[in-house]
Amino acid sequence: PVRAEWRAACADGRSSPGLDFETVHLWGELAADDSLAAVLDSWDRLMEGHETGLRIADMDQDYLAAHAKAVVAVTFHITEIQGKSKLSQGESAADLDVIVQEMRAACPALAGRLADVAVPYVRRRDAAVAEARHARIVAMAQRIAGRGGNEAG
Repeated sequence: PVRAEWRAACADGRSSPGLDFETVHLWGELAADDSLAAVLDSWDRLMEGHETGLRIADMDQDYLAAHAKAVVAVTFHITEIQGKSKLSQGESAADLDVIVQEMRAACPALAGRLADVAVPYVRRRDAAVAEARHARIVAMAQRIAGRGGNEAG
């Protein structure tokens, strides 16, 4: 959670708690296969990614076959992926710096994502807003100067 007290506006009573998160939604087709070959293949791929060299071929095949009877190999064919990051992007840069710092103790991984994704976004947004405000002020000043010049002439 993002605590209300982490925002500067909290001093004025104008803050509320929030929640930062990232989520991924997957759509697709799910296929189940309870054959010995499919289960052993799924275990072998799992072990290849997470074990330190141990493989299905090195293990007692009768033991594996007995345990495989209670397992179903599942394959998910992804057809669509949608992701969302809600990472305090609407906060001020100053508040976001505090949120990142406070979040480091509670959830270092999320704090890292805030620092890597939200902070650069907020800094670019703030720079673009400042540039747009400056351009508007310059344009208004030019219009006012132009009116003044017409009235004097």
